Amino acid sequence: MEQLFDLPAHPLLVHLPVVVVPVVTIALVWWVLIPRQPAALASTTAVLAVVSGVGLLLASSSGEALVEALPYLRDEPGVRDHIASSESARLWGVVTMLLVILGLVIRRYVDRAPSLRVIGRAALALALVASVTTSVFTGQAGHSGTKARWIDIQIPSD
Repeated sequence: MEQLFDLPAHPLLVHLPVVVVPVVTIALVWWVLIPRQPAALASTTAVLAVVSGVGLLLASSSGEALVEALPYLRDEPGVRDHIASSESARLWGVVTMLLVILGLVIRRYVDRAPSLRVIGRAALALALVASVTTSVFTGQAGHSGTKARWIDIQIPSD
């Protein structure tokens, strides 16, 4: 996806994971570490994890389309750093999404098969680690992408 509303799609789409990825991490901390939770926490976390994973995929594909449209970007060191961080964020975001979904499915069926409880807790613990990793790489991707685009812009000081 190269354009959205006649604007480059990438700078618009990156804001979805930048906001949602840390929210997923906070929700997972709550789900995994705090015993008392609202009934909707698991479902809400799963929906947010899917939105986050899809947002990372959209941001990544729009970034790839932007580099295809402007090939000179590929040679900029800051853009190379941005691409590396965003690829890692995308990978870990999809892993988080899958582990959260697994944890939710197991939670739904744990009453029928109590032996699944350990597997469900392990999936959620791994999801939390993956989500923290996703947050770190998303932050790095955002920082390096912003730096690559704005480093040469001089803002006058007052």
